[in-house]
Formats: sequence, structure tokens, C-alpha cells
Amino acid sequence: GVDQRFNFLIDALESVRGNVAETAGVCAELQELVRQLRPSDEAAAGIAATFTATPGCRIMVRSSGNAEDLAGLSAAGLYDSISNVDPARPEVVGAAVAAVWASLYTTRAVGSRAAAGGGER
Repeated sequence: GVDQRFNFLIDALESVRGNVAETAGVCAELQELVRQLRPSDEAAAGIAATFTATPGCRIMVRSSGNAEDLAGLSAAGLYDSISNVDPARPEVVGAAVAAVWASLYTTRAVGSRAAAGGGER
């Protein structure tokens, strides 16, 4: 399934480190896989509920994590942000969240983590 393929690709990233072409191929497949994922219905409903008092508003979907600003690695701007997302449309929010998740596996992001001595697990 998806979990097995994901884990295989993460391991593959470690094994192709230093090979630009192979890394790019694995990254592209990881991004495609992750773009198919969606946050839970509960999470999407929570996002929509947060913004019901502001009809017609748009939100920015951005990354945030505990590994974005470490000693030796500043990841500010490393991951994608998706602007003008309609929070009242769960399918649009889900796709935007998945796109941000997928940006964890751009060659730039993978290379930055590798340069800082970090792995993918």
C-alpha cells in the first residue's frame, strides 16, 4: 500500500544520496505520492469552522515544524506555501495541505537536510 511505498522511497532517498538524477526521481515520486494524501475530515472541518465568521475569506496554508530552525539548518522559506485557499471548501484545503506536505520532498529540501547532516527519518 501507500505506507509501504512511502517507506521504500524514504529508504531509497538515503541510498541515492549524492546522485542528483536519482535523488530527483525519488523526490518526484515521493511528492506525487504525498500529494494524494489528505488531512482527516475532522481536521478539514475544524479549519472550515475556524473561518465561518468571515465569509469569503482566504487563507494561506504554510508549513510549521519543530525541525525548521535548528542549529546548522534554517528552513525558513524552504517549504511551499499555498495562498488564497478557500477554507469553506474542504477539498481545496486538503489539496493545499497535501501540496505543502509534498514540498518536504523537493530536491532542495532533501538536499538542505542532507547538507545539515539530517536524514529523512
